[in-house]
Amino acid sequence: MKTLLVSPKPFTFSQNFTVFEDGEEVANTQVPMNILEESIIAYAHLHNVSEINIVGPKIYTKGIQKKIQKIELEKYSENTVKINLV
Repeated sequence: MKTLLVSPKPFTFSQNFTVFEDGEEVANTQVPMNILEESIIAYAHLHNVSEINIVGPKIYTKGIQKKIQKIELEKYSENTVKINLV
């Protein structure tokens, strides 16, 4: 199972996230903060990720989660990726 790990930093322009498969790093990328949510869901679909783990303060990450779900629904017409707030 592939998992995407995201640990957003609110006051940093470049954001990193990494794809893991069976505990091994498969891919990673860096994107600007202003397209974070769009990039997360696009990267997840590109790498056939089934689960996204967002690490950080719940109030902040909950907003990111909602934006990702909205973008996925608009772009792919369904919410197939599970999003966990860690």
